[in-house]
Amino acid sequence: MDIATLILVNLNKIFPKPKRPCSRIPDSENLIIATDPATIDYFENQINGAKDKYSFYKKYKDFQDKTILDIGCGLGGSTFYYSRSNVQLAIGLEVETAHLFPVKRHIKKEYGNFDRLVYIGADALKIPLKSNSVDVVIANYFMEHVSNPEKAIKEAFRVLKEGGHFFFEFPAYYSPWCYHMLYTLHTPWCHAIFS
Repeated sequence: MDIATLILVNLNKIFPKPKRPCSRIPDSENLIIATDPATIDYFENQINGAKDKYSFYKKYKDFQDKTILDIGCGLGGSTFYYSRSNVQLAIGLEVETAHLFPVKRHIKKEYGNFDRLVYIGADALKIPLKSNSVDVVIANYFMEHVSNPEKAIKEAFRVLKEGGHFFFEFPAYYSPWCYHMLYTLHTPWCHAIFS
């Protein structure tokens, strides 16, 4: 173990671990198991978060009879919620395709079939949709995962129809905690201090 890693591991012991919104932190291999309580909680939390976001989005763009693309949909809870908002089609795009299969089973079991919902396993830098084909692009808590944010934004605009809306939200890099690492590295500013 190099000296920087050793320092970080010991600093990490000093700072308390933050609470996670789901019941417990699943092991990475269990995150995609549809019967795992943490996975189900995470999916349901995505649905609840989408309710608030949709209330905000509706001020700018009504989703009724629109095609929605949810980039970086994760477990797909938000996409599922949008599909129930009188859309023409809600498309969830996720590079981690293993996340999508158990979620589809969970939706079918708990909610039935939805003909206005599609999940696509693909890279956001090469979206497998035609140009000018969607009315709304949503990319929440996605941009911080992308190696080339500029290309991801250009690709989102490529598939967006003229006059469409692009909603995106992501955490600031220069905040005390590295957003998606805070459950593992809870030392403030560790992402800025350590390479």
